[in-house]
Amino acid sequence: MGTSESRAKIRFTIDGIEYSTRDDDQEAANLLRLAGRDPDVFDLARIVPGDDPDVLKDGKVLDLKEGDAFLALKQRVLLTFTIDGNSYSTRDDDQEAASLLRLAGLDPAHFDLAKIKANGEITVLRDVKVIDLREGDAFVSVAQVASWTIVVNTVPAAVDDEEVDYDKVVQLAFPVPPSPDTRFTVTFRKAKEPKEGTLKAGKTVIVKKEGTIFNVKATGKS
Repeated sequence: MGTSESRAKIRFTIDGIEYSTRDDDQEAANLLRLAGRDPDVFDLARIVPGDDPDVLKDGKVLDLKEGDAFLALKQRVLLTFTIDGNSYSTRDDDQEAASLLRLAGLDPAHFDLAKIKANGEITVLRDVKVIDLREGDAFVSVAQVASWTIVVNTVPAAVDDEEVDYDKVVQLAFPVPPSPDTRFTVTFRKAKEPKEGTLKAGKTVIVKKEGTIFNVKATGKS
């Protein structure tokens, strides 16, 4: 019966670093320790050409072959966090803010995600922001303030409703009227419904998200 010294030396890699051994049947956990990785934190995975890495249990006894290649993969622990006081959990510790909003049943088109800092401050995050989740993180949802951009007498203005009335347009055009009894003619184009026309007192028009144009002229006194 041969001794370990008579066995052929087997060379293999973990995370691209070469190691060698004469013991051709070792547990996955032993190889992790050889690479300085804690089996409680990392899993060993065998690289399979043309396929996903094969993740191995710590107690799996491997039949080592010359040239074997492995990866040490950090284990994903279950993280618990809150959104609007409701608890959620995940093993995916790097997610976009929009994904967390959807997890909470919220539409990223109408809500933003904000993180509550340790000092109580709130930081609003962009939908595409990748968040490094940590145990106990707390978030809140923030309703977006919808706005529509119109142009009144060549000047852009934001309104908070798609339905714009005569008084609103006149106020934007003339914050201070020439006189209390001044009459105005309001015309519009590139609207949503109706597309163009004259806006009469007491009437409204549905504007587009951007680009509806109004022209307001003082035409006399009532």
